Amino acid sequence: MGGGTVSEQDKPKNKQILVYLIATLLALGVTVILVIELFNHTMRREIAQKVLERPGTEIRKLRVHEGERLSRYQWASQEDGIVRLPLDRAVELTLRDWEKRPSVPPQPASDVAAPDQAASTTHGTPPAPPAPSGTSR
Repeated sequence: MGGGTVSEQDKPKNKQILVYLIATLLALGVTVILVIELFNHTMRREIAQKVLERPGTEIRKLRVHEGERLSRYQWASQEDGIVRLPLDRAVELTLRDWEKRPSVPPQPASDVAAPDQAASTTHGTPPAPPAPSGTSR
């Protein structure tokens, strides 16, 4: 074994790496621009279709039907005595009932102790011990 040892040459191909990097960045930029344009085109088409165009005959018929139901008295359930009111009258009745509501909220039932009883139990006297648990026979 004479001579010298041959070492491996490790030279990166900088020009090739730069070309790949530029190509990748260009592809990414083109992709982003295409996605933005596709989004804008889709949004313009949807807005034109849903907002700017005249509604179809079915939707016009539905709106007329709903307008009739909201503007006159009608039985909702005659057996139960439930009547459908015109919208304006329902708003009037709701506002009238709102104005007649009590100004002080109602107190809960006897589940809560009176305020003076609660104050006396919390400030001075210790709470009662718990009831013994267990069964005896």
